[in-house]
Amino acid sequence: MKYFTVITLLFIAQFSSKAQDTLLIAPTPRFEIGVLLGEPIGVSAKFWHGTITATDAAAAWSFTEDGLFEFHIDFLVHPLNLRLIGAGGNFPLYTGPGLAVRVGNKWFFGARIPIGAQYIFKELPITLFGEIAPQWQFIPDDIFMFSGGAGIRLKFGSIE
Repeated sequence: MKYFTVITLLFIAQFSSKAQDTLLIAPTPRFEIGVLLGEPIGVSAKFWHGTITATDAAAAWSFTEDGLFEFHIDFLVHPLNLRLIGAGGNFPLYTGPGLAVRVGNKWFFGARIPIGAQYIFKELPITLFGEIAPQWQFIPDDIFMFSGGAGIRLKFGSIE
């Protein structure tokens, strides 16, 4: 675990916001909103604080589990932003701590750590994302599970 922490800190130090600005092909959006696809299905939003950090939230509903409602919010760090040669966009990888809550028959409150990737198109006003999130549901029971999702969002504004 301490090796993972050290490697993460090295990535963050190496790819500071000034260094990352020279790697960007497409401008980093200021705000994104779109859909989270899968089961449950819902709304996803992301607010960028800078080129490295962002806050992500989603509200989703399950139509197969008696109207179950889920909500999560994450603080994301993008320690690595890849350029895909010839693709004309950014491919940031991200992780960070978050909270999750479910309301319904099988309710819970817990913590999550999403690990994902996003593609920011240069010419189109959209982004694509996919993630997997280890989740510790500690209230009312002590359960560890994985969640995840994929989606598409419209982007608005940019960070200069």
